[in-house]
Amino acid sequence: MDKEIISLHSVSKIIKGNTILKDISLTISSGEFVAIVGQSGAGKSTLLNILGCLDTPTTGKYVFNGITINNLSVDALSVIRNKYFGFVFQKYYLLNNLTVLENIELPAIYLGVSKEERKKRAKEILKNLGLKDKYANYPYELSGGQQQRVSIARALINDGKVIFADEPTGALDVKTGEAVVDILKRMHKLGYTVIIITHNEKIAAEACRVIEIQDGKILSDTRKSGNSSVIARKNSKEPINIHKNLKQVKIFFDSIKMSISSICYHKLRSFLTLLSIAIGIIAVICVLALGRSSHQKILEDIQNLGTNTLEIFPGKGFGDIESAKLNTLTLADVKNLSEISIIEAASPLLIDSGVLSHESISINSSLTGVNSDFYHIRGLKTVYGSFFSADDVKKIKSIVVIDSKAKKVLFKERDCINKIVFINGYPFKIVGVVKSLIDSTETPSVYMPYTSLIYKVSKKKLLDSIVLKVKKDVNIQAAEKNVTKLLLINHNQRKDFFIFNSDTIKTAIDKTSKTMNMLVASIALITVVIGGIGVMNIMLVSVSERTSEIGLKMAIGAQKKDVLQQFLIEAIVICSIGGIFGIVFSIFIIPIINMVIREFYMFYSYKDFVLSFFFSVFVGIVFGYLPAKKAANLSPKDALERD
Repeated sequence: MDKEIISLHSVSKIIKGNTILKDISLTISSGEFVAIVGQSGAGKSTLLNILGCLDTPTTGKYVFNGITINNLSVDALSVIRNKYFGFVFQKYYLLNNLTVLENIELPAIYLGVSKEERKKRAKEILKNLGLKDKYANYPYELSGGQQQRVSIARALINDGKVIFADEPTGALDVKTGEAVVDILKRMHKLGYTVIIITHNEKIAAEACRVIEIQDGKILSDTRKSGNSSVIARKNSKEPINIHKNLKQVKIFFDSIKMSISSICYHKLRSFLTLLSIAIGIIAVICVLALGRSSHQKILEDIQNLGTNTLEIFPGKGFGDIESAKLNTLTLADVKNLSEISIIEAASPLLIDSGVLSHESISINSSLTGVNSDFYHIRGLKTVYGSFFSADDVKKIKSIVVIDSKAKKVLFKERDCINKIVFINGYPFKIVGVVKSLIDSTETPSVYMPYTSLIYKVSKKKLLDSIVLKVKKDVNIQAAEKNVTKLLLINHNQRKDFFIFNSDTIKTAIDKTSKTMNMLVASIALITVVIGGIGVMNIMLVSVSERTSEIGLKMAIGAQKKDVLQQFLIEAIVICSIGGIFGIVFSIFIIPIINMVIREFYMFYSYKDFVLSFFFSVFVGIVFGYLPAKKAANLSPKDALERD
């Protein structure tokens, strides 16, 4: 017991301009039982904080076990506390979300001890302290004396050299306090160096050495005889290596376990936090599904209008008010264009409106005059009957093909083929029914030979456009150039027409849809970000509420990165669970939306789920880092004193 383990040389401590300790010099040998006494405000706790490496001196020199403490980093001090010190606090500082066994194991976790080894050691210590049947209990299920014994067991788990006890009996009754002191005396006899702070003279009398502090100075230092019963302990000087015994993989998985335990302990707060993330993820997935469905519907509508097609209009372009007055497109143009080798089919297009009547029902309809090739060009689908032929066009027959909308209004479920309808008072026979090009609330369509429209219904002579079907193996852009050249020749080099390319609009719509989807998805992502801000606020509150927990973990050996890791894991776990909930809810919500809204069909992609999950994890990292950093930057002394 003659080996010097602690040495203070002219140590002073100044806090906010006040000198708490003044020129303290003392040495403590290995195996001593030292009581530090004095009035409140004398500087006892400050001295203990410095001796226990929870704080550093303002001036002077502190040497522990041959190592100068003054200039060591925060993490190096954590390693020293973890490997060499054990702390017994007046307030116990047990974590209610952990069992007794898990509380005792904490210092061993930060030392990197395996799960099996630390559990075995913890149970052995509990048995020696008379708590062998309490290891599965939670601290709030124990009495004050039992909680303090658990605190002592935690101080012994790493088998350090020095036990620091700060008013260990202050919150206990006399009998229980005496039992705690007896345990500390037993630790001393086993060779531990025990340093205790107390106001109780009886407890101080049990120590082998009493140091009295007054006004920040050592007033007296009294040694007693009778230490022969102390069992010598092996105390070889060991170099400090911050990472030598710490196995970060083990600490990482233990941090996950502690984080989940903390999340489960604060059930309501955790649920509300992850709910905000889940709502944001649901919004993102639904918006992505809606955008994909809308894009698919638009492409289907374009497909219905015909693929690989060109449509030629009179004038200079859409919006040209003079175009309606022009008569630049002729049937001769249609004939010439149909003879080009790259053109599969060509049809004139005349559009008018009229009243379609059958029996007592009359409806406004769109009248479309075309030739027989139009059916193939536009990719119309016959529901009943057939489309009219080239011979029907040539003979100016009074026949029509109506779309499914017109059929539904005029005939409902009845057969309409060969029935007579009236268009602006002229009789026409129905020879076929085709599926509506665009499933919307637009006016029903009637298709008839363009000759019949010109000579029997509207007397309209102007072509509204010419529709061309380009052969499959021909590039649509090259076809447009060839058509332009031919029309320029036919029109004496006058560019009195413009060409609408179906692929051009498809490309434009693709681009616009992607832009709109990104915009709407960005708006949905804002919801997740708002949830992330909520996570950050909750985590900041959690840090404020758990300062004593943070202080305790740092006191028993947690490094800054360990504290940061745990709080960051908590944020990530909450956001990840929120993301998973959002994904699961989306799987059920989207089919419900499809059942309620039948105008379109929303469908999701598994890529959306993967993207949403990783985004929720990203939110946890980004918005959890600030609170985690704040927790990691706390000093153990300040955190414990703030409780």
